[in-house]
Amino acid sequence: MNVRLQAEVISHRFGLDSAECDVKLVLPGTVERLRPQLALALEKVGYHVVSEDPLQARRGGANFSLNVLKYPSSLHLGFKPVGEQATQVTFSYSLKHSGLGWITKGDLPVLAQEAEAIAAIALQGARAPLCARCGGENPAGSRFCRRCGALLAVLEPAELDVLDLVARNRAAYLALLMGITGLALMTVCLAVLLADLPAKLERFVIFLGLLAGAFGWGPLLWGMYGLRQGVSRRRTKGGLQPRVSEEPSTPPLPSSAFPVTERTTQILEGAAPPISVTEGTTQLLDEAPPPPSRVQEREMP
Repeated sequence: MNVRLQAEVISHRFGLDSAECDVKLVLPGTVERLRPQLALALEKVGYHVVSEDPLQARRGGANFSLNVLKYPSSLHLGFKPVGEQATQVTFSYSLKHSGLGWITKGDLPVLAQEAEAIAAIALQGARAPLCARCGGENPAGSRFCRRCGALLAVLEPAELDVLDLVARNRAAYLALLMGITGLALMTVCLAVLLADLPAKLERFVIFLGLLAGAFGWGPLLWGMYGLRQGVSRRRTKGGLQPRVSEEPSTPPLPSSAFPVTERTTQILEGAAPPISVTEGTTQLLDEAPPPPSRVQEREMP
């Protein structure tokens, strides 16, 4: 059953060197069951879990970045039961401003989307993976089907694609804004040069205009490239779809490698399917006649 996740920003505070934000989300399951699953999900998205009770994690960041997901951050998760099989999880973010970026209200939806992605990974780990070949259920963390032995394709939640797209678009928007501001300042400097200015002031205005143009064209081109990359990615992938995690795969054998005779078909139709490959192998070993011992072989004429 698919669960629709809807994160909500309940509070935020912006300081001179840091920012805080609280995001709440209601998830199915008990506190004891969700805590270890969320800890594993935090590790998958790049956090380092400091403690599990209370659940706290940290993530390093870059000194100069416009992506809020690359800022140094600390995350504390609080749990509150709202029913027998429902828990309200509060994601308390504490982030530090980057050298180029400044956390504003426009970055809060990115944090809410990250909370949804973490919750989606945690809920996916709780579900039993289904085999695409035989449809059998397998324990969480399995790489091969216990019934037919086929490789299980682990699909990553679509929330990860949405998070990456939202974060990239936000960073590209900030880069475009910085670039337009720099070019606007350069235009003002060029307009001021049309007036009759003293020599020293004219040299200063020229220097300021060149500096603003250099700092304007760089972020502008980078922002345009980021937006184009995001649009081309959506076109090539045909929309947002779950990604398949990188798992080692083996090439399938041809059907001629498994000859099926009439006797084999009768045995398979009359026997009940085993619960797992291991169980079926064990049954065959139990039914096999014991091999003659060496003492009996020597006594035979």
